[in-house]
Amino acid sequence: MNIKRIVNLGTLIILICTFAVFTIIYFQNDINATLVQLGLFLMFCATLFVGNFALFEFNTSTSIKLKTNLTYLNFGLSLVAGLVFFDLIPFEQFWTILVGIGILYLLSIQLQLLGWSGKKHNLIYKVIFLLVLISNLFLAALFLFQLDFHQLRPAVYGAVGVSIFAIFYGLYFNGFDSTDPEKQKV
Repeated sequence: MNIKRIVNLGTLIILICTFAVFTIIYFQNDINATLVQLGLFLMFCATLFVGNFALFEFNTSTSIKLKTNLTYLNFGLSLVAGLVFFDLIPFEQFWTILVGIGILYLLSIQLQLLGWSGKKHNLIYKVIFLLVLISNLFLAALFLFQLDFHQLRPAVYGAVGVSIFAIFYGLYFNGFDSTDPEKQKV
């Protein structure tokens, strides 16, 4: 089984499990802390796996080696997330660090979806790269250095908006071509 199938299957399983856990939490009379921990862990992992899935499915310009390395990083972050969310590593001290590192991981996925590793880029792509770097580094610093969210609320909303726009722009304009022979190699 190749790495692409593992990512596809892992993404599907994690999304189904996330949906199932949050459905169970919704229909319970009392909130079970273990289910909440499991739900947070699965939601974090779903975010990572969906980003990795998008990289495999919608990007043909990134090398297989880089995609594989990002997948291993994804598995490592998921393992650390499990340790943090299930309190094997103190949750209060490390959840912000975990979210900040997760944002940096998603930054690498976004840049690959936008074609960062391409040879030449026009001015629009250079501006988008700059905006994505600034916005995601700001969001990561917000969590890594535990800055006050309430005073920076407009900047946070702007950074999240730029980040979401960049993902959709990268998926739409750098999406895969099903007739591309490079796509068939993966």
